[in-house]
Amino acid sequence: MAKMRISGNIVDELSEKIPTYLVAINELIKNAFDAKANNIKIKFDSKKKTLSISDDGKGMTANDIETLLHISKSNKEYAKFVDGRYIQGSKGLGFLSVFKFGESVAWKTSNNNSNKGYEFKINYKDIIESESIEDIDIPILEIEDISRGTLIDICMTKESVLLFKEELENPQTIPRLLHSFNLENFNDSFSIILEIDGVKYHSNESINSHSILPERQLFNVKYNSNNSKVVFYHNNVKAMEYDFTFSYDDFSMDLDLMIFSLKAYDKKKINSLFYDNRNELTPLVYINTNLFNNYTLFDTNIMQKIKYSSIMNQIIGNINIFSSNQDLTFNSDRTQFVQNKLTTNISKFIENINIFIQEKASDHKKYLIDFNILTNNKIVTDYNYIKKMESEKFRDYIKPDFSFKEQVNILCKDNIVAFSLFNKNTELEVEIKKSEPSNNTSESENDDSNVVDDSAKKTNEVVEPKEAVIILKNEHVKIKINSGQVNLRSFIKIATDSNGNNINIGLINAKCKFINCTNGILPSQTKPFREYITYSYDDPITGKVSKSLIIDFIDSFNPNFEFTESVDAIIPNPIKNGYTLDEDTSFKELVQQINSLKPNDYSCLIACSIRSIFELGASDLYSTAKYKEIIFDRNLPETIYRIINYAQSNKQLLQYIDNNTKLGYTSLKDNVLLPEQYKEAIFIAHKGAHKSTKFLSLSELKSLGSKVSYFIILINEMLKFK
Repeated sequence: MAKMRISGNIVDELSEKIPTYLVAINELIKNAFDAKANNIKIKFDSKKKTLSISDDGKGMTANDIETLLHISKSNKEYAKFVDGRYIQGSKGLGFLSVFKFGESVAWKTSNNNSNKGYEFKINYKDIIESESIEDIDIPILEIEDISRGTLIDICMTKESVLLFKEELENPQTIPRLLHSFNLENFNDSFSIILEIDGVKYHSNESINSHSILPERQLFNVKYNSNNSKVVFYHNNVKAMEYDFTFSYDDFSMDLDLMIFSLKAYDKKKINSLFYDNRNELTPLVYINTNLFNNYTLFDTNIMQKIKYSSIMNQIIGNINIFSSNQDLTFNSDRTQFVQNKLTTNISKFIENINIFIQEKASDHKKYLIDFNILTNNKIVTDYNYIKKMESEKFRDYIKPDFSFKEQVNILCKDNIVAFSLFNKNTELEVEIKKSEPSNNTSESENDDSNVVDDSAKKTNEVVEPKEAVIILKNEHVKIKINSGQVNLRSFIKIATDSNGNNINIGLINAKCKFINCTNGILPSQTKPFREYITYSYDDPITGKVSKSLIIDFIDSFNPNFEFTESVDAIIPNPIKNGYTLDEDTSFKELVQQINSLKPNDYSCLIACSIRSIFELGASDLYSTAKYKEIIFDRNLPETIYRIINYAQSNKQLLQYIDNNTKLGYTSLKDNVLLPEQYKEAIFIAHKGAHKSTKFLSLSELKSLGSKVSYFIILINEMLKFK
């Protein structure tokens, strides 16, 4: 009778299922969790080259040790809910995990409350060099005076010390180890202590997303599949509630997300636990209470390809998924699902609710953070109507695009109208302007308390001052160099104050960004240059009003065309630093002509022309020998797709573009290197070319022009790249 033998090198191959030290540590933490431990301590000493893992779980019996040494065998059933916990292990990888760190490992373990236990040691080399691992004898010794739980001591190799330290230096590693379990909704506790070269980190130092930057929190969004409702809170008050159907019986889910509207540098104040591998904010995904180190399941940038204006990607918080279905399986490093019907349903549901949440948040975000909801903070009336007017009359002073306008509470008291919502308040001040008494009236008739103007009785309306206005003849002008002094106030077309009266033009301040100008006079310029002018007037009733003007001093012989930064331009300059197009670009004149047209008057012509920019750009590259490796054909979207992919893969080209444009890698990635975005843009441009403005509205034309502007920059830089 023949006997099957297994060479030790098969164990080495199985160990490759544990690709990183982070995965190995997680396996050991999960083993302690499954052993019903309430505390686990991991101590790493790089100088002594040691790693120890101790827990206060139920420990191992002699039979448990036999199972442990049976490689890849486990008596555990993943995701089964036992004694208040979901089982985490099932593949028997815990035993192999220890050898990720070193070749010599010792165990001490005691089951339950007995002060007796077992001790055994294993040298990994003995295993992998064995012709048959069944021939290896591992002595198991009984020991006394040992507390309940398990202790693992590992003598690390020099290489593993260096590599483990390198993984720990990643700012996400330690927070994610400490918060590898989320038992917030369970009557349970599991404490993790990390001691790294004498420095201790404790999981009890909780990180609550609700307490992070409360002044910049836009919405706290909660969902529970049991009631299928998405609830939005602002400032701890329910703002919106929607039904969102959940029709699955093989998993359940709840979400607790925080959506922010961050200012510059605010992001640095958020714990690195909520950063992904691209240094972007992300919520944490927990599956059966254990952290799922996946950054694509809930894609915070999902709206980038759907509706760019609805991106709400500053999101953190927790997503909890629960399932005991055995089809819930993962790859070896637990960063991706193994695709099947169950995991596809989970992924699709999260994608759909992600889109839903971001769209609703985007639709209702305006004015919430600063609560600047009023059209005016002060009004002037001829009579004291405030005591006679109903509070509801003042709702008209709330900005019409404030989504929660009808929910605002309004209270009138004396000459103050108070507006409150979501525990936030703002006020409207009412100034009483008394009318002049008539010469024919008696003393009693002059008493304001007894007189109400007849017209006021009829209309009962508050007289509201209009905002002061400055209107320029043009917002962007070009002037040839050496043309003499420039009177900046000559560009003002209309200027009226809050009473509708013309403003004395000398009272309007004209300030230059770079050049000192006196009394609104700009000195003659001798070199090409761009100046930014700010006109401002301080109205005594409605406050300061301002308007901006761009002046380009140009050399009439300059062959380069410069992008316009006008807000009305169909194809604007997204770089805003006087960026110019090279003479070699075929679309230079077309861009110039499109931007010279008034969109409201020539929208049909513009709609028919934009697609040509993509065609001309591709043609320019095709005629250049250095880009022959890009396959150009009649399928324009596919050709553009190949151009973008080529640019993405050429690091020298990307560095060249960044040096010339100063866009930075993030902006390049988010705006320039998006092949799917350009495919969509070409499709829309194609419709525009065939159906003109019957298909494209003016706002859609501008959105398309914005995307085209980044394509223009890419082609311009590729043509210049040597």
